[in-house]
Amino acid sequence: MQQNWVAQGYVKKQADHIAYQNTIDRFRSQLSQQIESALPKGNARFIQALALGDTRAISDQDWEILRRTGITHLIAISGFHVGIVALFAVYCSRLLYKVFPRIGLTVPWPKTCAWVSMTSSFAYTALAGFAIPTVRTSLMIAVLLMAKILYRNISTIHAVALSLFVILLWEPFSILSAGFWLSFSGVLLLIAFMPNTNKHSQIGQFIRAQWVVSLGLLPLSIGFFSQTTVIGPFVNMIAIPWISLVVVPLALLGVVFSWLPQLASFFWNGAYQCMHGFWLLLEYFQQMHWSSIGIAEANIFTVIIAIIGVCLCLLPKALPAKYVGLFLVLPLLFQKSEYIPQNSIRLSVIDVGQGLSVLVRTKNHQLLYDTGAGNAHGFSRGTSTLVPALNALQIEYLDKVIISHGDNDHYGGLEGLKKSIPINRLEASHDSLKQPFEQCQQGDSWLWDGVRFRYLWPSHALSNKKNDRSCVLQIEANGRTVLLTGDISKDSELALSEQYGKQLKSDIIIVPHHGSKTSSSIEFLDFVRPQIAVVSSGFQNRFKHPNLKVVERYQHRGTTVVNTADSGWIDGH
Repeated sequence: MQQNWVAQGYVKKQADHIAYQNTIDRFRSQLSQQIESALPKGNARFIQALALGDTRAISDQDWEILRRTGITHLIAISGFHVGIVALFAVYCSRLLYKVFPRIGLTVPWPKTCAWVSMTSSFAYTALAGFAIPTVRTSLMIAVLLMAKILYRNISTIHAVALSLFVILLWEPFSILSAGFWLSFSGVLLLIAFMPNTNKHSQIGQFIRAQWVVSLGLLPLSIGFFSQTTVIGPFVNMIAIPWISLVVVPLALLGVVFSWLPQLASFFWNGAYQCMHGFWLLLEYFQQMHWSSIGIAEANIFTVIIAIIGVCLCLLPKALPAKYVGLFLVLPLLFQKSEYIPQNSIRLSVIDVGQGLSVLVRTKNHQLLYDTGAGNAHGFSRGTSTLVPALNALQIEYLDKVIISHGDNDHYGGLEGLKKSIPINRLEASHDSLKQPFEQCQQGDSWLWDGVRFRYLWPSHALSNKKNDRSCVLQIEANGRTVLLTGDISKDSELALSEQYGKQLKSDIIIVPHHGSKTSSSIEFLDFVRPQIAVVSSGFQNRFKHPNLKVVERYQHRGTTVVNTADSGWIDGH
């Protein structure tokens, strides 16, 4: 049994509301509400994101379109936007000196531009919530401009190194985020491989920079997300100048003039109209089946080799070693998916927090048991967790999805999943879903690649409790048995024990109801006697799952208990 560790956390509740009102967060919230009221209902989300870094209204579906078209970095506030603010501040300062040239007699305009640019970039960084990319860029700008003010020479690489040091000192765990690596790697790529020359036109430099960043970050993007966008570089050719030179300045002008509601509304509506037309174009692009491709999850060694390969590819044309880099990148792009022999399965308990989702793969088929949670406000484990996981495993469709019962933590992610992954057949317990499905029937069975699947439950003779109508699935593969139990209670366990007796014996059990004290009865466990018991629960969940007495009950029978809250994704043959 292989265990992969992940980090999870919960937002701490503000204890003092008065203190909160005196922070920048209150100002951001007020501006966000002002933008929302100024624009048509439901259309303020991108302007809020570009102006304030407020991405709460952007749905999972929106993020999926952004990922498939490769422009996520333009919507989530980054160092790029801070740079725009800093340059805008410089141009405003120079304009002020042109209008009032006498100012230059007392204060040199280069120093004034430097101070105004620094102040503006840090103000915008604070307004954006001190996101790591914005802090990195603000620090780099500050170091370079302070050197200019003090008449010191400092290289860009020294500025990057100093900003890296400060960020790690301020927030050490940022090194665990994908954004940290992508942000600094992008800057280092531009420093290393952008020619320091004026021979090329601005358009040529722009195309070169796009090529360097897109190719250079390819190994990291695949390593983190197990997918890459094909049309991303081409879309960015349009998106970068349009969003950076048109949409973002209009959105920021609205913020600057927020104290004049009518003028601010004028700028925000202009930004919205420009963004809306471009968004329709993005929706068209992302519908192309080749817009993005999933790539099998890569090991760290393959990623490192690919990084060396792309660096060689970006070397000057005169160096023959650059063509060797192409061969170093190929193993990353053409990884083989895992081979599963006949009569065998691969069982994966996906970490969906407080919920359940189990992926079962045979040689030629794949089944998903439950989909984790989701809600009407855009959150979906299907989109945020399951789709990336399935992409990493190169699963393009699911032969069958089984919803054990109608609790949200078991079926809420279904809608988000369906938007990206085709489902051939949907099965569920009685009245658990509001959409068409086939009902799981006690005694029904099927055979995939020598692996036997059989429903042991539900029985219609039992009570109408939702949990007790869970679809209980038994899987027999190569002499070993797995039992998937949903949220059945002791009543259902007793009925199963009386009906099947020793047939319940299983090597692996997905612990009923996340280890609740209402399940895993002594009589039931005496028949099942698993070697491994897997609990799917959320980190520090409010239900206190799994119950300590339940865990002890398994351990007393020599069963190894593992919990997704501690181990993350749990995977095994």
